[in-house]
Order: sequence, then structure tokens, then C-alpha cells
Amino acid sequence: MGSRAELIVIPVMVVIIYAILAVVGCFPQIWNTGVKVTEENRERVYRTLMHMLSVLKIEMVVSFVYISVSSSLQRPLPAAFMPIFLLLMFGTIGLSIFRLFKVK
Repeated sequence: MGSRAELIVIPVMVVIIYAILAVVGCFPQIWNTGVKVTEENRERVYRTLMHMLSVLKIEMVVSFVYISVSSSLQRPLPAAFMPIFLLLMFGTIGLSIFRLFKVK
């Protein structure tokens, strides 16, 4: 349990993480994609990376909003929250990596 002022920590974290992901999204050419980026596949690779980043940002925001609402209502998170959250995050990343190698 904490003070009401501590409820602001989660939204601030969301804004910071979202801003970092937005800045990283502006420079896809510096990412280590795991595939060789050529002139022929550059647009498809970057589009796949941008899609992955957009989905990750949405998942992060929705998850943190859910955590904030649960905290403000003083309700515990369900036991399945963490496995579902991790499955969503790593599932998105895994699917995007699969798509990157398919684009290659």
C-alpha cells in the first residue's frame, strides 16, 4: 500500500516508455534486424518493424492503463495478468521476427 501520489508513477512510466519507443521508431536504419536490409526489401523490413513497434506501444499502454485502474480501485491484478502480458509482448516480437525472416 502506498499514498495516492504514487498512482502517478505508472502513467509517468507509460509516457516515458512510449516516448522512447517513438524516438527509436524514427531511426529504423540503426536497428539490428537480424536480416540483411537491401534496397529491394528495405521498405518491407521497415514496415514490419514499424508495425511491431506500433503493436508493442499499444500493448504497453493498455497494460499500464489496466494496472493503473486496478491500483486506483484497490483491486489486485489477476494471477493470469503477468503470463498474458508476457505472452502478448514476446508473441508480438516473435511473430515480427518470423515476418522479418519471411520478408528476407
